[in-house]
Amino acid sequence: MIYKLLLCVMLWLPLKAMADTQVTQAPRTDLKNALQNVPSDQIRSIENVCRSLVLDYAYYRDRPNAGAVANLFTKDAQLTVLGQTYFGREAIRKRVQAGQGGPIFRHMMSTIRVFVESAHSATGVSYVTVYSHSPGDLPRPIDTPLAVGEYHDVFVRTQAGWKIKERTFVPVFMPIAESD
Repeated sequence: MIYKLLLCVMLWLPLKAMADTQVTQAPRTDLKNALQNVPSDQIRSIENVCRSLVLDYAYYRDRPNAGAVANLFTKDAQLTVLGQTYFGREAIRKRVQAGQGGPIFRHMMSTIRVFVESAHSATGVSYVTVYSHSPGDLPRPIDTPLAVGEYHDVFVRTQAGWKIKERTFVPVFMPIAESD
């Protein structure tokens, strides 16, 4: 119970500062002009690769495999979660690595929308429900989700393939902190 209360307070404080943040649609450029020279099969391929990046992030984050998570991002990427921004692949790797041995997480992804902007860029919005519990033998008891929100992503094509350039977690529902 204390663990859950501590987690709620840790999440609630940065969110209080973000209270004016609203859920918005991912930014989109003039798609008609940008996609004129991109074949429809290439558009579908880009959408599939970007969806895989979204799912791979959840999978590797839940392991937690810090190196695999970091490799989903560009070298100069930025990840923003609960008001904290991590700049660069190495900072993202360190963030995930710092959580190893800590709480067990499960990121349940749904409604993954990818908007191809060109042959080299796309944006996306995906819904996430995050569950967390203290480490221990599985299965762990389940309670309410830790958070429900959206990831707003910017994807780019690099020499190493498609990567996440920017990822921002936008909280939509958070648990109410328990009072004494």
